[in-house]
Amino acid sequence: MGAIASPFSSDRRRRIPSATPGGAVSGQLTRLTHVRPGNHRVISCYIKLEPRDRARGKYLIKLKNRVRTVTDGFDRLGLDREVREAAERDLDRVVERLRNPADLPPTQVLAVAFDRTSARFFDVTAYGARELPGLRADSTRGARFRGERDGAGRGEHTYNNRIREEKQRHFEAIARELFTLDRRRPVHGVILGSAGADANAVRPFLHAYLAERVLGTMKVTPKETTAAKVHHDALAVREEWERASERALVAALGERLGAGWAVNGIPPTLRALARGQVRSLLVHADAAEPGFRCSETGRLALTDRECRGEGEALPVLDVVDDAIEEALRQGVNVNVVYDPDACREIAGLAGVLRFRR
Repeated sequence: MGAIASPFSSDRRRRIPSATPGGAVSGQLTRLTHVRPGNHRVISCYIKLEPRDRARGKYLIKLKNRVRTVTDGFDRLGLDREVREAAERDLDRVVERLRNPADLPPTQVLAVAFDRTSARFFDVTAYGARELPGLRADSTRGARFRGERDGAGRGEHTYNNRIREEKQRHFEAIARELFTLDRRRPVHGVILGSAGADANAVRPFLHAYLAERVLGTMKVTPKETTAAKVHHDALAVREEWERASERALVAALGERLGAGWAVNGIPPTLRALARGQVRSLLVHADAAEPGFRCSETGRLALTDRECRGEGEALPVLDVVDDAIEEALRQGVNVNVVYDPDACREIAGLAGVLRFRR
């Protein structure tokens, strides 16, 4: 939480990438990051909400702890009593607004449980799974070919071809339905489920737009599964996808560090951010450091000495939070990393660069 922003505001006008398929968050971030606060102080609250944190209310504990840290740091900022009381009221409003989980974005995921003859679709959020209308395929008997039973002259080859064609039509229908559901209400990801090893069989039939957002697969029996099981399994798949994505980001960071196309550590990342070099910002989930913002340039720094020649060193409660805010202004891709192994590779802040000096 960047609780008390300085009156400084960046003059950069770069596009902020959409945070949702519909782009609603993109518009909100653009408006918020371009606000000119003048002499007023601004409360900025950025929370990465994990699905299980939402379901258990863990996010609220994290939020309250951050608010406590912010209020404990007010003395360092030298705020007047009136300004301090106004900030405390705003912090209370933030907590109250986020207290009810129903007020949080749903982070909707589409899940499908299918076999050769049917498909069940589920709208999955952090709080549960809701079943949607399903599909039923016109299918041949599921048993193996029997010449004496299936009729003379038909042939096993013809029979098997028919089975393959029906499966293909069925998978195409599933892909079309997923596309239709997403167009109707854009989702954050798609999860494919089947009883056997065929969960990925639908993937080749998906529109490229949806194929890029497949989070993974789960093992389910469509005729027997329940919404509760789909909800449980889908959250597990999403969580593993999040952790795997974080590990991949850190691995890519390591590859670029040696070639000079990345930086690791708070001081070098802050310098690169001030020069507009950062293409992707990686943030250790527990990172927090007090610091300063140079009044004339707006540059963030860990020590007041670094602001010599750049105006007054204005105290900030947490340069990591302010770095996130600056990155959003610049249109930088921001990734908060939670995976323990990945976190160990990030010294607070790290960045993949657009260009080298």
